[in-house]
Amino acid sequence: MSGGMRRRSGRWALVMAAAAVIGSLVTGCAAGSLASPSAASASNAWDAATGTIGLGEPSEQVLELWFDPLCPWCAKFDAENGSAIADLVERGEVSLVLHPLTFLDRESKGSKYSTRASTVLIETARVAPDAVLAVLAELYERQPEEATTGLDDAELTAIAARHDVDVREALRQRDHDELLAEVTTDAFAGSHAITGTPSARLNGDTLDPGDGFLEDLRARLAG
Repeated sequence: MSGGMRRRSGRWALVMAAAAVIGSLVTGCAAGSLASPSAASASNAWDAATGTIGLGEPSEQVLELWFDPLCPWCAKFDAENGSAIADLVERGEVSLVLHPLTFLDRESKGSKYSTRASTVLIETARVAPDAVLAVLAELYERQPEEATTGLDDAELTAIAARHDVDVREALRQRDHDELLAEVTTDAFAGSHAITGTPSARLNGDTLDPGDGFLEDLRARLAG
């Protein structure tokens, strides 16, 4: 998603309206129940109770996205739709709830790349919510191939540092590994019941993340 999201950092106050979690999801990368997303402070977009990151001003329209940082289909989705989604959030038309998942850890030769990349996003959400989408966009731009160890911690640290975020301690401590594993299991087998990534819902209703995603999203927002 575009780095232009940082133009108005005040817009990135966290909002997590409780969202419905019923419906089927469309697959791209295939692969215990947690609480629904809830409100958190403007200075910390990470909700440890739900394992989600929330961005935007309060809105009745809540867009949820499930993704794995190593999922190539997620990178394609972001390249095609990320800037437009960022604009919708900045204009206050939607609140955005991000669900980082880690099921593709199995494709990184033991390096747990998805977990480490998600850790970078979590730390960014905790200390600099306005930088989350820019960091996510760069993670996608530099997305490694599956069946490799992926970027190392130094490379991930450098990505975050370019957006004025220090993730060195977060990558050393890895405090969220267990929670990330739990929310990943929950997403595929629990209350959310998705079947692959990327997956998207608006107010609990499934959106097809394919070529017509933006048109469908805008039509629903207008309707």
